[in-house]
Amino acid sequence: MFTVARHLAVDAYRKRQRRPVEVDLAESDLPPSAHATADSAIAALTLRCAIGELGDAHRSVLLQLYVKGLSVDEVATLLDIPAGTVKSRAHYAVRHLRNALTGS
Repeated sequence: MFTVARHLAVDAYRKRQRRPVEVDLAESDLPPSAHATADSAIAALTLRCAIGELGDAHRSVLLQLYVKGLSVDEVATLLDIPAGTVKSRAHYAVRHLRNALTGS
């Protein structure tokens, strides 16, 4: 019993150590700089263009997974395709978007 309690205490300690640093609300209320706003606008336009370059199959998988929040199995059932195909399409679509945003 002591060993179980010790493991739980160690797990709780490690969990607290991995938490991100909390930020005070006063710090987050700062208005964004003009440079940050311009970068955000450029990133949004780049993302919109990259999504437009995706095929319908890849775009629909991303929509269901990341916008609507469905699971892989739910998307597979909805689109009547295997779960592996959903994972593959999501992988290649996300890779395309990442490359578009990073300029690779």
